[in-house]
Amino acid sequence: MEKEVAMVQRLVWVGPEDLYRTLQLLSHGPLPFPQALESLRHVVDDPLESLLLAEEVGLCQQEGLGFRLTEAGEAWLNSPWEVPSKLHLFLLENLPFPEALDLLIDHGPTLPLVALLPLFPKSPRGEKAARALAEWGALLGYWDLVEDRIERW
Repeated sequence: MEKEVAMVQRLVWVGPEDLYRTLQLLSHGPLPFPQALESLRHVVDDPLESLLLAEEVGLCQQEGLGFRLTEAGEAWLNSPWEVPSKLHLFLLENLPFPEALDLLIDHGPTLPLVALLPLFPKSPRGEKAARALAEWGALLGYWDLVEDRIERW
C-alpha cells in the first residue's frame, strides 16, 4: 500500500545560497527597497521573496524605505554553517523534512530530486521549493546533496 504524501501549506522556494547572497548585499549598509531589488535581480532568482524571507526570520529588517542587516543576519554571514534558530524553526515548520526523509528511506540510499516534487504544488515555484528543500536539508545535515539527488549519510 502506498503512503499518502502530505503537501506543504506554505511554499518556501528560496534556498540557502540565495538567502545568503541577499544578506551579503545588505552587509554593505542599509539599501533603499528599489535599489535592493534591482541589485538582487543580478544575483538571486527571486529578489522580493529573498528579502521577505530574510525579514520574516529576523536576518534583516525594514527601516524606513530600505532594508538593513540585523545582528542575527550579520552572525549568519560570519558563520554560515550555524543556521540561526529563528530561521531553523521557520524551515522546520514550513518545509516537509519528515516526508522527504521518509521518501529517502523508502527509496534507498539515494533519491532523485524529482521524487520530492509530489510534496509541492505542480508549478515552477513547486519545483523551486523542491530544490530549496534539498539545499536546506543538506545545510542542516539531513542528507548530502549531489547534483540532482539527495543521499543518506
